[in-house]
Amino acid sequence: MEKLADFFGSFTLYDLFAYLLTGVPALAALLILGWSTLAPESALHIRTPSGYLITVAIAIAYVVGHVLQAVANLTLDRWARPTLPGTISVKVQARVRQEFGLGQEELKPGELQMYVRDLVFRGFQYKPPALRDIFEYRVGYYRGMTLGASILAVSLILRTLIDTTSVKLGDRVLAVSDALMWALVIFAVIAAAAHLFRFRRFQKLLDRFDALAILQPGAEAPPADEREEEEAVPRQRPR
Repeated sequence: MEKLADFFGSFTLYDLFAYLLTGVPALAALLILGWSTLAPESALHIRTPSGYLITVAIAIAYVVGHVLQAVANLTLDRWARPTLPGTISVKVQARVRQEFGLGQEELKPGELQMYVRDLVFRGFQYKPPALRDIFEYRVGYYRGMTLGASILAVSLILRTLIDTTSVKLGDRVLAVSDALMWALVIFAVIAAAAHLFRFRRFQKLLDRFDALAILQPGAEAPPADEREEEEAVPRQRPR
């Protein structure tokens, strides 16, 4: 019980948004894939879950969320992550070379982001540091939900194509029309696209936020309208 209390004591908002919530659609997709593969002709039995089952489902969704974020790091971060604006990128590259003693060769976007993240962890941040967490939580949530909704859409497509779908409520078995299944597929695709758009937006803001922070470490964060500007560089504010 002590270890369990320690675990929940260290449970952060990032764990909630980036791992637990994003693991729910991915877990649903895995269950649908298992149902479609192992018992495609069986009706889905819907009943009130017990407290034990809910606890187990939450724990599994949390673990699945970790796997989902690992896969997202290998896919979305490589294919869909926006790059820094040109002017900021040049200045950040110069600062990174200075801090790490690198040569004059140009760093690739992935390498530059890795060095910037390293400097952020060393304390090159705006004041207050908690402001950055807002971007971090949102990036993790939208990135995970993009992949989770995509997997859910694929599982629904396979379920629709493999066999007719039916659900069991008590003693009644109800057929689910193909039209409704395809509507769910479309909803999942739209959800994935919408979360991808939000992921790119907040990843762009987070990367720029970190990049500008290492140019003036310890400065107060600029107002929202300044953070929206592509080439904005924050001014040092009086302390």
